[in-house]
Amino acid sequence: MDGASTSKSRLKRKGSGRRRIEIKKIENQRRRWVAFSKRKKGLLKKAAQLSMLSGEEIGVIVISEQGRVYTSDNADAVIHQYLSIKYDGQDDNDMMGDEEKEPGKGVMDDGFWRTQPVDIQKMDDGKLSLQEIEVFGEALVDLKKNVAARMEEIKGKEYLFDLNKTPDEQFC
Repeated sequence: MDGASTSKSRLKRKGSGRRRIEIKKIENQRRRWVAFSKRKKGLLKKAAQLSMLSGEEIGVIVISEQGRVYTSDNADAVIHQYLSIKYDGQDDNDMMGDEEKEPGKGVMDDGFWRTQPVDIQKMDDGKLSLQEIEVFGEALVDLKKNVAARMEEIKGKEYLFDLNKTPDEQFC
């Protein structure tokens, strides 16, 4: 009987283990906060691992439902680097998304410069008209101003948190 009882205890599962969960809004506010805290921590940890493995700088900014801002350790450095980039024509393929590399694909008509098709080959060959260059330059300057203004707005908020503290430590 001892052999039978030990084999049954081995077959008994202790938990649900790792499983896929359905992504949907959690209605219970307390459960939603717990899930947010756990997933936020996991997201920031994965970003740090990816940064370490790839050797790239990765910044993560998370804004909670209440408007609280959480950032990874190097988010400020990434934003600062992004704001200080000057157009040199060589990094276009790295900086622009796939939908911008091929004109006409993935274009949304919301009026933003980043959603308009950009002919990279035309830029590299120096065949852009003066008007196209001026429009593109103005759009980049506007983008830089908007990002800088948003950063100042976020920095001015009183509820920036230290990611090394638990939610209980931050609120008490």
